[in-house]
Amino acid sequence: MNKLRLLLVFFTVMFFSSPLTAQLTAWSAGLAFSSGIDYNTRTTGNPAIFGKAYIKINDRFHLVPSLAAFNKFKYSNFSEVLKTYMFHADADAVYSLYKDKSLRFLGFAGINATAIYSKWDILERTPSSRYLYNMSDVKPGLNLGGAFQLYVNDSFDAYISGKYVIGPFSQMVINVGGIYYVGGKRRRGMW
Repeated sequence: MNKLRLLLVFFTVMFFSSPLTAQLTAWSAGLAFSSGIDYNTRTTGNPAIFGKAYIKINDRFHLVPSLAAFNKFKYSNFSEVLKTYMFHADADAVYSLYKDKSLRFLGFAGINATAIYSKWDILERTPSSRYLYNMSDVKPGLNLGGAFQLYVNDSFDAYISGKYVIGPFSQMVINVGGIYYVGGKRRRGMW
């Protein structure tokens, strides 16, 4: 837990130390795929939709908050139906490691909050249904990953990333989507 607090303090200091230079430069959306979490006797479902905002600190460094909502996982037998919902909230520090005219490679680290809600609908009472109960949890974690951005035009990039969430709900997550640059992007320097 001390590592999570240290990371939160780092992001807070970085965010408030440069409020005059930080600006929202891009939006991103797409699909996310998770390795899943075993929860309430079942594994969570895929895919998810995600949204990200890119806050530029300097030419190579961005803060990127994001939200992801995973597809409802549904398990049913003749007497019970289990519905499980999973959500991610992330705040990542993204650093541009390499770029050329059509490709950029990024590394990132950050904090994660994974929320899971699992609900049983009892269609018919059976002796085993009394052992079924609804569950919900929110657990913190740390993100560590990398991403590729591929140039499409002056307003859009294609995006693919992989990250590992370290924590009580450890999982591998892959994001595939597009990035829209507000007002376009300059081709000189770090795009």
